[in-house]
This record gives sequence, C-alpha cells and structure tokens, in this order.
Amino acid sequence: GIIALSQATEAQRVERACAWLREQGFEIQVALEPSKHFGSTAFLFSSDSIARRVKALHSLYKDKKVDAIMTVRGAYGSIELLEAIRFAGL
Repeated sequence: GIIALSQATEAQRVERACAWLREQGFEIQVALEPSKHFGSTAFLFSSDSIARRVKALHSLYKDKKVDAIMTVRGAYGSIELLEAIRFAGL
C-alpha cells in the first residue's frame, strides 16, 4: 500500500514510484491520492485530515492483500497521527 502520512507530493513522483514497483512485480494499492493536495495549504503541511489519514492507514493494515505499507512522504505531519492510531486493533 502507498500512502502519504505527512505532506502530499508531486503526482509525477507517485506515478514514477508506482510504475517502478509494478515493473518489479508488485501490485499497488494507493490510499488517499498522495498528490491530491500537493501545493495546497488546505491541511497546512499534511496531505489530508488526521482522521482520513488514520482511517486510510487502518484500512491498509487490515487489507489481507496488502503485504507492506510505504509512505510517499514522512516527516512533521506523521507525528500528529500517533494519538489517533488504534495500535491494539492492528
């Protein structure tokens, strides 16, 4: 699974990374469209609201088809998710 837990990123970067992973034989599931809010200040320095990012992360963890989760960006915005993640349910 691919997700932007922190900042959004450029669409071309996400597309290039997904294309490379597919070439390596991986099936890709992208959560929350990591580039949707790129360049926007709608969520300050984050790709989406805390609630939507946590919900998407929980969905990826619970999806039996997802063997790994990769983040397109990780930084300041990731730390604000810690209090909302339900670790016991993962």
